[in-house]
Amino acid sequence: MSDRRLLVLERHLPHVQALLDGAGGRWEPVGTSGLLAGLVPQDAYTRLRDGRADWGPLVAADRELRAAFTGIPDPATVQSTTMDYHGHGAPVPSARRLPPRMGDRQLGEGVLVGVVDTGMRSHPWLDGGYLASPRDFEPYDEHGLPNGVRDHAGHGMFLAGLVLQQAQAAGVWVERALEPVGSGLASAVATAALTLATRGIDVLNLSLGCFDNEPDSHLVMAHLVEQLHVINPDLVVVAAAGNLGGPGDPTKPASFWPAALPGVLAVGSAQQDDDGQVRWAPWSNRGPWIDLAAPGTDLLSTYLYDQRAIPNRDGAAAVATGPLYRGWARWSGTSLSAAIVSGQIAAAMDEKALSAPQAVTFLRAGQQWPGYATEPEAGVPAVPVVRPVDWYDVLVDDPAAAATAGARLPRPWWGEPPTSRRP
Repeated sequence: MSDRRLLVLERHLPHVQALLDGAGGRWEPVGTSGLLAGLVPQDAYTRLRDGRADWGPLVAADRELRAAFTGIPDPATVQSTTMDYHGHGAPVPSARRLPPRMGDRQLGEGVLVGVVDTGMRSHPWLDGGYLASPRDFEPYDEHGLPNGVRDHAGHGMFLAGLVLQQAQAAGVWVERALEPVGSGLASAVATAALTLATRGIDVLNLSLGCFDNEPDSHLVMAHLVEQLHVINPDLVVVAAAGNLGGPGDPTKPASFWPAALPGVLAVGSAQQDDDGQVRWAPWSNRGPWIDLAAPGTDLLSTYLYDQRAIPNRDGAAAVATGPLYRGWARWSGTSLSAAIVSGQIAAAMDEKALSAPQAVTFLRAGQQWPGYATEPEAGVPAVPVVRPVDWYDVLVDDPAAAATAGARLPRPWWGEPPTSRRP
């Protein structure tokens, strides 16, 4: 019979060990949080579950948390001076020059955004904008995506790119807690988050979580958020609201942890429908616990290079059975909306000389994009929508190529670029 990995507060350990009849096993600390993780026999865990009146909030399973994305990313490549978008089989109709990240809009200076997710890989556009130790890099070679879209190792890279699109001068500190498949244990997430908090980050991005389909599934995250604010009372925790797929009717709002916790800024995904109304994306969670929304559909950001396209010793590229990635992709999910909000908090802190909590107040008041909010639904109030800075805002027309390439790429629904520029 297999063992079960549990988490318990240190002060509750004596009572839990009594409930386990001494079969508590070995307990190890989780970061600096006062949480302990340990393996207990399955039969002891079953006794705890059966005696729930005694168990109460003392112990929780070390749940698997998943990144909040939908489907697989579509490839988008940047080669030389042209940018080709292969997602959905549609090319970009005009050639564009890809400027460096540090262009004329440089906001976020002095702000640190922590990202707990999958790991990093080196990328020329991200260079100089992120911090990561060797253990926080994905365990692949320079062009590593060995299993194609079956691995989601580029999720953390994608988020880092989105944050830096919003706040080009900010620093992104990445801690790898999720495996390449996009999931990891709550204890690993807690350790990574607490590590970043002690390093002095201003904003913590958690584009991950779990649904409330097990008793006390949110207890570990609740304690984590409490401990994060003990370390830094002004730390802002931004979390993805999750994508529909929880227990029960998937068309109804479902709580997603840690986003649904008090003290966490929960972000869902919005879109503009054909009638011009701004509504929730059909796959986005929604509920009274969500604070903000941001676009989250087909966003473009940094991604891995696919080794199947790298010439082998014979000079020929490996045969690919699926889409190929050249360092860029388009992806959808509340994960991405959360990263946009994290970056916009960093931008507002710098541009308007605000603290992180003040920047949140600014966004929640709808001042970043006046007049844009989600349409209210039954039991789901309207929330402000945060306008992203995206690649369309910084891509520069190549006049010679545009003259021969036909129609220009239309602006996304969030309109023209912001006029605010930092010298």
